[in-house]
Amino acid sequence: MAKTYQTPDSLVDLLDGSVRAAARTAFYGPSVARIQDISDFEQVPITPLSIYRRQRLPDLLADPSRVEWIAGPLGGQSEDGVAVAEGPDETGTRYEVLEDAVRAGLGAEPAVTAVVVTSGRRRQFAAEVATILTRSGIPAHLLPNASPARTREFLSITGPQVIVVLSDDLAEDALPSTARLCVTFRQSHRMGRVPQIDLYVLDEIGFMAQSADLESYIPNRDVFHFERSDDGFLVVTSLYNHVRPVIRIKTEDRIESVGPSLRFVELSRSG
Repeated sequence: MAKTYQTPDSLVDLLDGSVRAAARTAFYGPSVARIQDISDFEQVPITPLSIYRRQRLPDLLADPSRVEWIAGPLGGQSEDGVAVAEGPDETGTRYEVLEDAVRAGLGAEPAVTAVVVTSGRRRQFAAEVATILTRSGIPAHLLPNASPARTREFLSITGPQVIVVLSDDLAEDALPSTARLCVTFRQSHRMGRVPQIDLYVLDEIGFMAQSADLESYIPNRDVFHFERSDDGFLVVTSLYNHVRPVIRIKTEDRIESVGPSLRFVELSRSG
């Protein structure tokens, strides 16, 4: 049994839609087939993320005909995780979560530009982040951080107000004076001079929460249902992904808070 956090008023209908979608998958079908009423939601077994990541993508799809795109190597399936497979509704929802978080971090800041600085390993994710920012009205450059000197020069020339950090080698002292907001992920960096918004994200699930101080995270409860397992790990259900449903996935991240914010005890390195 998991300990449930505060959730939206429409939770029953949203969970019902997610469970119905999950019932159409080979992976979830046997375990949710016996769920006759959404009040039995907590009878759906909690699935560790490590097990979910080992599944074949076709077994996780509820409606393959709605898949518009698949991201990742080897046709979207690798040994390290499950591909992002979505239809337009799922993609739109995921994009809006990131857009809203960045806009909230900027406040009343006028028109801005962004640079996404990335390592080679994160280049695919970085390209998507740049696309999301540009879609939201923040023109974004994508910059591989192959040379620290070149990165400093590029940031100095372009003078971005938003810098997305997807490279472990980018230090805060390399940021230009124009920087008004740094966007980081899973506490990869802690900034002291430039305001920061840190996104809690898992590739298989999406952008689930954000924090300005890396201590208290604002959860996106309108998109996800959050629980805490008996042994202290965050358990997540996606409320709108009906193409590749995510139902009661136990993350590898330990959490302590119960209430309107999430406070992490430990974030895994495998996220």
